[in-house]
Amino acid sequence: VLLAVDYVVAITGCFLLASIVLLLLFATKRQLITLGPLRSELNEKRYKAVASSFSAFRELKLRNLERKFISDYSEFAEEYSIVNARANIYKLVPRFVIEGIVFGLGTLTILVYVVFGGDWDSILPEVTVFVLVGYRLLPAFQQINVSLSQLRFIESSVDEIAKSIRGLER
Repeated sequence: VLLAVDYVVAITGCFLLASIVLLLLFATKRQLITLGPLRSELNEKRYKAVASSFSAFRELKLRNLERKFISDYSEFAEEYSIVNARANIYKLVPRFVIEGIVFGLGTLTILVYVVFGGDWDSILPEVTVFVLVGYRLLPAFQQINVSLSQLRFIESSVDEIAKSIRGLER
């Protein structure tokens, strides 16, 4: 549909959107790769705290050490949730950036066209089509961004699983 309306603007728009998504992916890549191993480490500490408390349940109860266990576990759980929240922010914020750019460019196009003496009635339908198509494409670009970000975030966990499997094969 967009190619029939104006193929130059359609190709430029798709290239611009893809470039923005790639730029945002590269901007968050290092943070997500850093957060992945930290998440794995904190998750391991949480499970170790739970396992040690279950293995020494009687001792915990007899010595009244429940509060110490709870504080140890809470510390790891809080850090774990902060790491997950930061990763979710890195995954979801690009959507709002892209939406702002798409609607900003649509508005800017209309303003520039009107300021330079263009006819409002002739440009409005074309810009409306492009903005609506851009809005319909946003979920696809967002899904690509979230999926690639999630892969970067869990990369260290997948590497650990692969090491374990290779260790079992030997």
